[in-house]
Amino acid sequence: MEARRTDFLVGVFILVTIGIMVGTVIITSGLGRVQHVLYMRTETAQDLTSDTRVYLQGLAVGRVRQVYPQVDSGPEMAFQRMTDPAFVDATQAVDMILSGAEHASVYRFLENQRRRAKQADSTLWK
Repeated sequence: MEARRTDFLVGVFILVTIGIMVGTVIITSGLGRVQHVLYMRTETAQDLTSDTRVYLQGLAVGRVRQVYPQVDSGPEMAFQRMTDPAFVDATQAVDMILSGAEHASVYRFLENQRRRAKQADSTLWK
């Protein structure tokens, strides 16, 4: 009877360990993240290489995948943006800029979101 109980507990331990390992692989592999490829034109792409981090208001929102220099229309670059629940505000700000919103309104949006987050954090512990 004791041997069966021990075998059962060892089996449960092995299954839990395998489940944790599979969960860790899934979480760290990036499954479930929505990725968008965005294209941008700029006058100069000096010092810009592939795998350069892209920042918006100091928050990393993606990486440059490739730079396609075009003589007539200027360099074009594409970067991959990760849509992560932790960076919803930055993702929305990038979308606002790409849809033609003025930078001042995007900056105001980010400041308001930061202020709301601070208020939520301060009321969380009260």
